[in-house]
Amino acid sequence: MSRRPKVQYTLDTGGISSLPQDERKAILRGADELISTGGRAMLVKILKGSRDKKLLEHGLDKCPVYGFYHSLTMEEIGHRVDWVIKEGYIKIDYYGQLPMLVFSDKGWEIERETYSQELYQRFCQDVAEDHFTVIYEMKDVNRLVVFDVLEKIRAARDDRFLPILEEWKKLEVRKVRERIGEVEQTLKSHEEGPVIVFLKAQKGDLNRISRLTESALKSIYQKNYPAGALDFLLFAHNKYWVQADIEAKNVWMLMYDGKLAGTGAVRENQIIRACVLPKYENKGLEARIVTYLEKFLQTQYDRATADVPLGMEPLYEQLGYRLARQEKISIGGNISFLSKTMEKIF
Repeated sequence: MSRRPKVQYTLDTGGISSLPQDERKAILRGADELISTGGRAMLVKILKGSRDKKLLEHGLDKCPVYGFYHSLTMEEIGHRVDWVIKEGYIKIDYYGQLPMLVFSDKGWEIERETYSQELYQRFCQDVAEDHFTVIYEMKDVNRLVVFDVLEKIRAARDDRFLPILEEWKKLEVRKVRERIGEVEQTLKSHEEGPVIVFLKAQKGDLNRISRLTESALKSIYQKNYPAGALDFLLFAHNKYWVQADIEAKNVWMLMYDGKLAGTGAVRENQIIRACVLPKYENKGLEARIVTYLEKFLQTQYDRATADVPLGMEPLYEQLGYRLARQEKISIGGNISFLSKTMEKIF
């Protein structure tokens, strides 16, 4: 007996050239209910608010974006869904003969923030109404989204969350219990100023750390390096190197009031990619990152080294670093720059 052929599909954007951000988020939120289990047709029905029997049997009418496009035709909704797919926010993979929806990296990053904000608002509602319902659903939520929700709670600095956190902790596995405990300590501290914490990067953090690194290092390099050297310098810190360091469990994230603001990593006794997003510069966060990484290195080494970007030497000098060596790097086309390695003995 021959195998059944794969169900074919075609994408038709209907001439749509762009979609507002709120529409992209709504389509991605609807897709989250169907990842690896459903396809485009069911997503269109969710967004339309269809009373399709299969949709209702699976409780998809409870999705927050159910009926988002209630005033549009199914065809018009389909054009919008296909635009999101063509733009690379969602991919289609075959499971057997059926084409199923799968998030791309950039689509998941948007949905991750949308979903975590939605869950955070539900925590706020539970706290306001003094009953705990959302915590019983959190075991089925992606771990990275769970951690994002906890960082939003931490950034709120509201100790009214403490009772629900304590109940939630009873239901969770060790890693989540530990993170809940850390958030509880922050809420109990009643310290003034922004909440600044360091978190070990997880595999799912790769894309946002890579984007942060590129943005931060571009800001530094463009000020102090010759034209033409930028691509060469960024290559040493590209996504694949970040991925390798995350897999080695050697990358940390600096969270500033619940937002990713900076990052840093180590390789052996070397500090690398200690940087912050441009909007967080001049807040002393770069020094915090270096100091935090030093504490990790001090348990294994008697000194720390860092290849310090030009213009950043004063920061490292203030932290006790001294120039260990420097060399001129030539990369062809008459382009060269000075490389400086600084060292601190513990």
